[in-house]
Amino acid sequence: RYAQLIAYNVFKELLPYLGVLKNILTSLDTKSYSYEVLGYELDKNSGNLYSGMSVYPNNEKFGEYKMFFTIKTKIFADNAGAIVNLIKEILFTSNFNDYRRVKEVLLEIKSQLQATMMSAGHSASYNRALSYISESNAKMEEISGIGFYRFLEKVEENYDDMKEEIAKKVSLLAKYIFNKDNLLVDFIGERADLDKFMTEAKSLIDELYT
Repeated sequence: RYAQLIAYNVFKELLPYLGVLKNILTSLDTKSYSYEVLGYELDKNSGNLYSGMSVYPNNEKFGEYKMFFTIKTKIFADNAGAIVNLIKEILFTSNFNDYRRVKEVLLEIKSQLQATMMSAGHSASYNRALSYISESNAKMEEISGIGFYRFLEKVEENYDDMKEEIAKKVSLLAKYIFNKDNLLVDFIGERADLDKFMTEAKSLIDELYT
């Protein structure tokens, strides 16, 4: 079961902040949970919860594409209510102003990216090369590739000067993307489970920004 939220017309300078948003969701305190307890609740009620970005080209129109912010999880039908409530906590009450915790998460991501590039540098170089001939690949570079890594280097060096801007722009993107008009829901399972899930998901859909 997963939801995709279309990220239309995100300005180029905001693309690295999409990378920030997808990486810090589920890792921050929310209104009702510390990030440690939130992680425990996600593990207890689901097969983890994943947020990411995807870019899909239009095979019929060269150069056109759509960007999607994806929230994906695996659940038993009986846990639908619990996971929907947790997703609402994450989407609407994550504390982007917890500057210390945001810095911790971003430095962890930087370290992981660095290790990945060192162990699979050919893949990173290939994706970088593609970014020069493909606009969709260029955008993904700024969200999760070498471009994003360079952004994180800048954040590490200038975090005290950038922390408020990061919180502001990530919050702005969340309100822009987590919008009813952008939502697509994909579900794999039995019809009865789909009906149960959509009944629980109605409260989430109703709370999406407009």
